[in-house]
Amino acid sequence: MPRFTAILPLYNKASTINRAIASVLAQSARDVEVIVVDDGSTDGSAEAIDKVHLAAIRLVRQDNAGPGRARNAGAALATAELLAFLDCDDEWKPGFLEAADAALTANPGCAAYVAAYSSTKKEIHEDIVLRMIPENGPRTIDSYARPVDMKAYVDCFHSSSTVVRREVFERYGGYYDRERCLYGEDSYFWLQVALGEQVYFDRTALTYFHVEDSALGVSQKGRHPRRPALVHPEPLRKSCPPERLAKLEALLAFLRLIETQNLVAQGKFQDIGGLRRAFPWPSGATSPVIALRELRVSALGLLNRSKSRLAGGDDPAVQNR
Repeated sequence: MPRFTAILPLYNKASTINRAIASVLAQSARDVEVIVVDDGSTDGSAEAIDKVHLAAIRLVRQDNAGPGRARNAGAALATAELLAFLDCDDEWKPGFLEAADAALTANPGCAAYVAAYSSTKKEIHEDIVLRMIPENGPRTIDSYARPVDMKAYVDCFHSSSTVVRREVFERYGGYYDRERCLYGEDSYFWLQVALGEQVYFDRTALTYFHVEDSALGVSQKGRHPRRPALVHPEPLRKSCPPERLAKLEALLAFLRLIETQNLVAQGKFQDIGGLRRAFPWPSGATSPVIALRELRVSALGLLNRSKSRLAGGDDPAVQNR
């Protein structure tokens, strides 16, 4: 049985798939099975895989269902204890899996391993691990109290630079994969791991995050669909340890604030009131900075409502809640 299963969700990455596979096959840890899940690519991505690589991987195909479903499909076929997910536009440095193996072997209480990464465009995507994690070693979300810091902690879990124990992956149900979700399907899973588990963090940059080749995530900033954490929060609440429920509610309220700010920027005010009622600030969780951001959303919402009235219409959903 292999030590690692590397799972690569593939969708329209004909120009980068061989780079990603080559980085897996170049790992200093050799006990690795490689599963590539073609998620209904339309650009010949699967056909572009080098014949030499085909002999070393397992290629499976599915109708297009989104990255979460592709990752989950690969995990369902995995035979290894440790699962590692690599987006097909990223690549690993040769020592990534070996470092994960050493850390998780030495720290059996850690559910996952997270390494730092090198971004090809640091000006638009910083390495959050280096900002949030002061030193190598096991850590929990209890080190952070402010919602903005808790979100940054969860954001450290970039799928391409994280290894998770298969038992943990299965216990939390894997990635969010409903309705061909294209945004937040990864953080929905990692949020549960962050709240429920101890994790080993490594400040060594062992992944290349190729922002220039990404069609989702960073390139969709401010224009993405609603996060699944705000659409289906109950599974998150159910899996969260009772002693950290307050942290989860504060974090959901902060994600809601980000969403309402995006709605204001897009001129879409009708959902703001409902989101506020669904994800209110827990008592004592606000800060002066967050309060000012809330006031800005309220003021812009009221301004839009006034303009609507002057134009002869009225939308009660934008009233200040």
